[in-house]
Amino acid sequence: MMTLEEFLQYASEEPEWLYEKLQATHQQYDDSLDDYKARLAEEELRGQVKDGDIALLRRETEEMKGQLQDIKKQLTDVTAERDAFGSQIARLVMDSASGRQASPMPINSKSTKIPDPPMLTDGKEPRFEDWLLLMSQKLAANADHFDTSQLRIAYVASRCDGKARKHITPRMRDDALNPYTDSKNMLNHLKTIYDDPNRVTTAKHQFRQLYMKNSDKFHDFFSEFLYLAAEAGIAEDDWKDELYTKLTTKLQELCISSSISDGTFQEFSSAASQTVGRLEVTKHWIQKNQMFAPYKDTSKGSS
Repeated sequence: MMTLEEFLQYASEEPEWLYEKLQATHQQYDDSLDDYKARLAEEELRGQVKDGDIALLRRETEEMKGQLQDIKKQLTDVTAERDAFGSQIARLVMDSASGRQASPMPINSKSTKIPDPPMLTDGKEPRFEDWLLLMSQKLAANADHFDTSQLRIAYVASRCDGKARKHITPRMRDDALNPYTDSKNMLNHLKTIYDDPNRVTTAKHQFRQLYMKNSDKFHDFFSEFLYLAAEAGIAEDDWKDELYTKLTTKLQELCISSSISDGTFQEFSSAASQTVGRLEVTKHWIQKNQMFAPYKDTSKGSS
């Protein structure tokens, strides 16, 4: 470093050199100052970037917290819907068991489960045609419960036992040469085994042999008449005349006016039923009067 005496000496003896020296020193100072300012600005910029990153991270964190709250709320809603649906199912099961009418299911829920058909064993008890009808109704009414062919096949198989199960097992094995493709395929197979090809012929024969006896209850006779007429394929336009010809002679006499009128089969069968009811009431009163009639001793002759 230059002393004051040296500075004064240079100022008197070499002023130009001293000026250049001072100028160079000043320039060096300015350069250093500019460099410092540049570094300071760079550090400030880095700090701003870090602050921006921190702010961005904070904002992203807040957004994630908000999303987490939304997810928690959705989970709560889904849990509530699940619990409500479970309660609805429980009520349906209880209502079905007690015979009460079930509450309506939500629009987006599955159909109400109807009772399962009885187990099919030998096609006699229950009768195959009755079982087939119940099974078809079950698969149709609860179609959304059995939405794949495998589910339908598995369900039909679950309602078969004994001989019926024995018939379907070979085609349900993994190595079956002719496996079932759907429940329809399976039911058609069971039809070939249990369906009576002479069902209509048998029903026609039984219908021709059906006549009401004096000892028959009209309700029982009429129920059998309706079943055989439908099973035999008798035209409904002929039911009125067919019913009249199968009544007892006494009932035919009492119902002759109704039989020749233009009334419908329903009207004629109702008139016949009412006539039978009145005959039974009359018969009851006659028997009652005979039971309580005063006793007359006819063993003694008149004197």
